[in-house]
Amino acid sequence: MKTRWVLMLGGISLLLSVAAAIGYAAGTLAGTAITNQAQVQYMAGASARSATSNATLLYVAHRVAGAFVPASGAATGVDNRTVYYATVFRNTGNRTDDFSIAFNTNAGYTVDMFRDANGNSVFDAGDAQITSTGNLAPDADIYLLVRVQIAAARPDNENVTITATLTSTATDAGNIIVANPGATVQYSATYTVNRPVIAFTATQSAVASNASRIPGANVTYTMSLQNTGSGSVSGNSTVTFRLDPNFH
Repeated sequence: MKTRWVLMLGGISLLLSVAAAIGYAAGTLAGTAITNQAQVQYMAGASARSATSNATLLYVAHRVAGAFVPASGAATGVDNRTVYYATVFRNTGNRTDDFSIAFNTNAGYTVDMFRDANGNSVFDAGDAQITSTGNLAPDADIYLLVRVQIAAARPDNENVTITATLTSTATDAGNIIVANPGATVQYSATYTVNRPVIAFTATQSAVASNASRIPGANVTYTMSLQNTGSGSVSGNSTVTFRLDPNFH
């Protein structure tokens, strides 16, 4: 930034261009008044003299900013379950702000957010569901849990991205101007469905001849069970074969 000075010396106008460093307000609270004043020293004959400018005034604007740590999460598993992603949001702006919360995801996935009251990254009975951060002071943190409920019967290897968007609700107030109103910060999570897909078939031995179909003839049944999915079967599996009442 350049400041221009015009000095009248003995009826002669002298235009001076003085380089001044720009004062950055990073970290300075919004609404802080900043006053600047310049001074020049000059010679008049053999006399050293000085002049002082008028004072200039500005008010620091509100720069909306925020950050998630971590900024993303990833998980895999079966369908028909609930997954929690732990993260921390910090208001890195220079004014207290309240951020609203919205979500975007595929059909079959229900998303909401909870305040992690004790910051243990695990959902506890006392953790409350929230739709906004509430007022966060500059550099203040809020511990969060993004809850994703995966519906049943989701296809194997389905990949989904879940986005949580926090939007500043700050507005101008008094001497404070919001430099970037409505600014947003995003958290992104992914989920991949890895589920067992069971192919189950039953076949019987040849019964084309009359002898194989008379009472007392033996018929052999073979069952084939195969997991064609990307996920493993958990626990014990039970196979039940229901015989017709006419079989003994």
